[in-house]
Amino acid sequence: MSFRLKTILGIAFIEGGLLLLLIWMGLNMFHQSQEDEVLKHAATITTLFATTTKDAVLSSDLASLESFTDEVMKNPELVYARVLDQNGEVMAERGENEILATPYVQDTRVHDVKQKDHIFDSHAEILEGGRVYGQVQVGLNTDSIYELLDKARSNATAIVILEMSLVALFSFVLGTWLTRQIKALETGAHQITNGVLGYQLKVRGNDELAKTASAFNAMSSQVKQLYEQLSDNNKELEKHIIELSDTNEQLESSKKHLASVFDTMLDGLIIIDKQGLIRDYNSAAESIFGYSPDEVLGRNVSMLMPDPDSSQHDAYINRYLDIGKTKIIGVGREVNGMRKDGSVFPMELALSEASSGNAQSVFTGIIRDISQRKQDETALAMRHKQLKTIQRAQADFISGGDPVEFFEGLLPDILELSDSEHGLIGEAREDEHGKPYLKASALTNIFWDEDTRKFYEENAPQGLEFTNLDNLLGKVILDGKPVISNDPRHDPHAKGLPPGHPPLNAYLGLPVYLGTRLMGMIGVANRPAGYSEEVIERLQPILGICAQLFDALGKERERSENMEQLQQEVAARKRAQAELNSFNETLEQRVTERTNEQQALYLVSSILSTPEISLEEIFNTILIAVLPSLSDQEETCARIIFDDKSYQTRNFQVNQRTVSSPIIVNGEQHGVIEIFFLEEDSLDKKASFEKDKELLLAAISNEIRSTIEYRSSLEEHQKMEIRLHHAQKLEAVGQLAAGIAHEINTPTQFVNDNTHFLQEAFADYERLLETYDSLAEEMTTASPVSGELLNKVKTMADEIDVDYLKEEVPQAIKQSLEGLARISRIVQAMKEFSHPGTEVKTPTDLNRAIETTVDVSRNEWRYHSDLITKLDPELPQVPVLPGEFNQVMLNLIVNAAHAIQEETKEGMNKGEIVISTRRAGEWVEITVSDNGAGMPDKIKNRIFDPFFTTKEVGKGTGQGLALTWSVIVDIHNGTLDVKSEEGVGTTFTIHLPILEAQPS
Repeated sequence: MSFRLKTILGIAFIEGGLLLLLIWMGLNMFHQSQEDEVLKHAATITTLFATTTKDAVLSSDLASLESFTDEVMKNPELVYARVLDQNGEVMAERGENEILATPYVQDTRVHDVKQKDHIFDSHAEILEGGRVYGQVQVGLNTDSIYELLDKARSNATAIVILEMSLVALFSFVLGTWLTRQIKALETGAHQITNGVLGYQLKVRGNDELAKTASAFNAMSSQVKQLYEQLSDNNKELEKHIIELSDTNEQLESSKKHLASVFDTMLDGLIIIDKQGLIRDYNSAAESIFGYSPDEVLGRNVSMLMPDPDSSQHDAYINRYLDIGKTKIIGVGREVNGMRKDGSVFPMELALSEASSGNAQSVFTGIIRDISQRKQDETALAMRHKQLKTIQRAQADFISGGDPVEFFEGLLPDILELSDSEHGLIGEAREDEHGKPYLKASALTNIFWDEDTRKFYEENAPQGLEFTNLDNLLGKVILDGKPVISNDPRHDPHAKGLPPGHPPLNAYLGLPVYLGTRLMGMIGVANRPAGYSEEVIERLQPILGICAQLFDALGKERERSENMEQLQQEVAARKRAQAELNSFNETLEQRVTERTNEQQALYLVSSILSTPEISLEEIFNTILIAVLPSLSDQEETCARIIFDDKSYQTRNFQVNQRTVSSPIIVNGEQHGVIEIFFLEEDSLDKKASFEKDKELLLAAISNEIRSTIEYRSSLEEHQKMEIRLHHAQKLEAVGQLAAGIAHEINTPTQFVNDNTHFLQEAFADYERLLETYDSLAEEMTTASPVSGELLNKVKTMADEIDVDYLKEEVPQAIKQSLEGLARISRIVQAMKEFSHPGTEVKTPTDLNRAIETTVDVSRNEWRYHSDLITKLDPELPQVPVLPGEFNQVMLNLIVNAAHAIQEETKEGMNKGEIVISTRRAGEWVEITVSDNGAGMPDKIKNRIFDPFFTTKEVGKGTGQGLALTWSVIVDIHNGTLDVKSEEGVGTTFTIHLPILEAQPS
């Protein structure tokens, strides 16, 4: 390997390794984030589902549970949903029967789902007052996650390929630039060898290669000077001897230099004499063969060769010395070498002859270990075989040829790839009892006598069937896993072989899967080296081709069965056509009739696609415009019966019924479409008329069914949206109930205390008044008032502390009135907030609505926030839905309070929430700002997505801001913007259009 190639490969390997590590870590992080998202999403759905079904479970309202289950199954990610009571009995469930029949097992890791059924099973308990009344179970399809992961891996692979291409280009340019000096040295050596003495290299830089080039230039100059000295000083022998002595010293230095070069060569170099004895042996050869120089010098070079080259080597040299001809001298070729440990390896050998100073011949061998190259060539050849096999298989598959010929053509390729003697390709099937068996699609002829040969020739084209799977062959089908048996005779699953059967020395069975479905298997036998994971890896691409074809064959069988049924229907249609032709109808009449039918269907479709038309109008229009056009109006009449109500043509009368089609809605018959003949002589047309019109009436009935079911589903969906909206509003009211109760409790408490105080004070006053009454009664008499009574009055006044009561009683009454006013204000605010509202927008005082919501939500923010309102007193009234607007403001205030609660810590100051309103042209602007935690950009872009929440599982449904967006943007044609900076705070800005009131 050249220095340049080493430099290029070194740079490429380092860059490629770092890139692969980076992509691997990124994919792992992406995979983990997707799993976390699924866990959070599953918990959110189950919690919301449990909350929705709680009332229905408590009241055992099965109809509502069925409706809720149908609604939640509209989520495309769900494959089933189930509601259980507290005893584990199913109250409602939806999904495929096969999935519902599978026992429920709670999943905790998404990775385990991929190995099981690709469905993430999750549940939530239905709680009321801390008691479990049941649970809901749902299953999420995780295929989209793995599709996303596969796409990420594909993109990463493309990035790796592009990056490695750029690295290769960069490495080539850099390697070329770094090794340009070596190329110059090689050119200089050739120039001196060709006689250009004194040749000088251009020296670049100051590195080791530059110094080597400088030394080369010095050596070249010295050689040139030596040559000039030898040619100019032949006249003076003494001077020549001196110069020769100097030259010998230079030659000795050059010899040492050459010895250094010899020992540092990348390729192995061995010098032998004509007896085959090793005379020199460099470090590279030592690394290749494992022998030290002391172990090989003076010994025959045949010790480095395996037989038969070892025993024939001396003969090759002697033949060359005798006749001057050989197959190896002067020719580079690939041979085998043998290391000190006895291992044999491939190598490139270039052998040449040279003469030493005493005219004795020596042979120089340059050796390069090509083991890695051979391994790469073998792997490349195997990959080429795989690609060739896949390309040929795909071409045969696309051409749509005989599947038997396809498999028979594929089997030899499988045998070649696996280096096997025998093989089988089989499809996994089930009999009428559901018992699995194997049907051979291709099988090598291993039969051993005349009877088995005939059996093979007669049955192989149709595919041999193996019903006994209690053996190595059937273990693959029964277990669905690869089977490797390199000693079948002692394998407990082999079950022996029939007498005369060819020997089975090794066996490999591989299942063929399409997704998670077992389609068949590939079996190969008698590989000389036995089977291993390497052979399984070779055959992996072939398994995918076989899976696709098995699937296509299954669909083809199904298509054939359908075709047979279709042929029967066609035959019946032909018979009907023949009967129709018996009436000698003309082609123009038949075309006109078909045209009328198509026009009728088109007209029905147009009628039904009009959303504002009622069912009664639909039925009357069909009777007037459609059914009469299907036949002669004078000969027939028609009617539609739906939900015990009849719609009919004007000429309707009950006669011999000819054609009818039921109207089925949601699996139940709600009515019928009927056509009657009016004249007896038209009854001979009954058969042909009935056959032609029956399917058409069925199509009209089906169109009516689809329309009714769609309208019913749409109405139910709209009702569900209203219920969900009201449920969320009630949920918000419920969350505020505790805080409002606390708000009411405080004034109620001191009103209660003041009332008790007034009650006691009145009792004291009553006793004092009784004493005053006695004094007044005594004063009405002529006798003077007794001093005892006066003392009693004074003592009583002192006991009840009249001065204290005069001061405190008015204060108690005042405080009680203020408390009652506070309670009244809270109740009024709650009443206004929770008012169901109207479906029509009404001009609303937004400032009043905001103040009401602030009062209602006080308990949510007052402990960790100060709420400031800056409301424009000149703000005009705006047409809104008051209940929905109150809900929006509540969502924004609670979100702001929670954001501040996350940011503030114990001992820190309260946060601040500011709500402001103002008029901005033809719009009203409302802002809600907080100095809470703020949001990063990646979260800010998703806060309005349904079910997205940053709160812990069970503490947020992810619907608040989604509802806020829908109310402001979709319902009120306004705008909703958010600005947020992490660690600073968040501001939501609402703009609502002002519709000026019309003069009365």
